[in-house]
Amino acid sequence: MFIPNNPVLNNKFMFLLHSHSYVSNIFMLVYSINDLEVLSGVKAHTIRMWEKRYGIIKPKRTETNIRYYHDSDLQLVINISFLNRNGFKISKISEMTEDEIKARVAKISNIENETEEKLTAMSLAMLELDEFKFTKYLNHYIEKKGLEETMVSLVYPFLDKMADLWHEHKIKSVHESFVTQIIKRKIMVEINHLDHVNCQKKKILIYLADKENQELSFNYIHYLLRKNGVNVVNIGNNISLIEILETNQLTNFAAILTFLNPMNKPEQNLKYLKELSKTMFGKRIFIMGAVTEISHKLSEYNNLSFLNSIEDLNRAISIL
Repeated sequence: MFIPNNPVLNNKFMFLLHSHSYVSNIFMLVYSINDLEVLSGVKAHTIRMWEKRYGIIKPKRTETNIRYYHDSDLQLVINISFLNRNGFKISKISEMTEDEIKARVAKISNIENETEEKLTAMSLAMLELDEFKFTKYLNHYIEKKGLEETMVSLVYPFLDKMADLWHEHKIKSVHESFVTQIIKRKIMVEINHLDHVNCQKKKILIYLADKENQELSFNYIHYLLRKNGVNVVNIGNNISLIEILETNQLTNFAAILTFLNPMNKPEQNLKYLKELSKTMFGKRIFIMGAVTEISHKLSEYNNLSFLNSIEDLNRAISIL
């Protein structure tokens, strides 16, 4: 499983909201009640009940009396739902101030909640751009289950959810950047914790080509290779074919691994792989990034191998 590629918004300042949403400020995301239902998991009729019976949610209204909500309202709904699932009655929550609600959430989401609760807490930290909270949840999961289990059970589900929300223009692109930077840094910390002396297997060159943006997957693969004793030569991103040739002159490596974006035009990926195969003739080249649909067009290029999973990668490395 690999981190999905998030499509770039055509205009970062124009958000195409649902038909019932109301844009009051171009720099502020606003939501309809249906948006809140999708984002929070709380049914629209429940949100209306909280509003009418308890006055705990106070939506804004357009001139035509249509409800709309801001980020702060979404965060409040998520917090209320979180407390309610953890045994607090709505009647009691309605007596709390927003600061008291946040404090309760912070306290009970601190350590031992299940994965679904962690996803909710991380979503709220993302919406608030709260690095301390987001990092705390991530660090605790890693300490408890290790990086690999964290990536599979927590990070990838969270990124899948976030990608869907971003694609539907329900969060801002800055949220994606905020989360990505934290996870990238954490993976690099885990790489640095590995024993670099214990590299028994052959050397593999890894890189990202020009304009490829799959750094999270790339860094995670670096971690997995290193953990499995592979001597990794990571020359970074935006790497040209000339730079790969230069690296080949400087050090001997058994294989190359890179990612290609499946969002690229197929002919673009085909052209690049043919050039790479010819340039590095005699070297094994592993390609990741879900571009196997073009592999049949490259059957004559015997040094290219397409990998769909970590298991594929492990098998390929074992026979080097």
